[in-house]
Amino acid sequence: MKDTALCYSIGALLYCPAHNETIAGSVICQKIPTPFSLALCLEDTIAEDAEAVAKAVEEIRDSQYAPTYYNDEQALRYVIKFAYIAALDQYLKVEELPSGKGIADVVYLPKRRSTLPALVVELKWNKPSEGAIRQIKERNYPAILQDYDGEIVLVGIGYDAKKKAHSCVIERI
Repeated sequence: MKDTALCYSIGALLYCPAHNETIAGSVICQKIPTPFSLALCLEDTIAEDAEAVAKAVEEIRDSQYAPTYYNDEQALRYVIKFAYIAALDQYLKVEELPSGKGIADVVYLPKRRSTLPALVVELKWNKPSEGAIRQIKERNYPAILQDYDGEIVLVGIGYDAKKKAHSCVIERI
């Protein structure tokens, strides 16, 4: 899917690809002078570019968290909130949503009349992101979206504390 044009309208955005190494610091230090919406991960997620999403999450973690405080899944959740901040213009974010046989970590539901896909995000601490996708499927988290007619994108994001690295797997169903 990486080679196809992104066909979703996500509104007026200042899009900064995940390979931009200074964007998080620029936003925090307010080096961008005018009001804007920022898409760090949303377009990369919709385009199923898992490597770019993992890199963006990594950059946010490196610029926003002292190593001693980045020590559990809750800390990872806050990084994800920052990474998907642009999604709030187009999505309703629901955390800890009971669905299927468990509780989805974060679900982004497109607002009315949106052509964007729904996002089901599962986070894993010291476990591979593939396990997050497997959990979404095994516990049937998309069941809550059974009446949703659009596409659904599954996002698994993991953090390996020993390697100090994030990973991401994205699947469209």
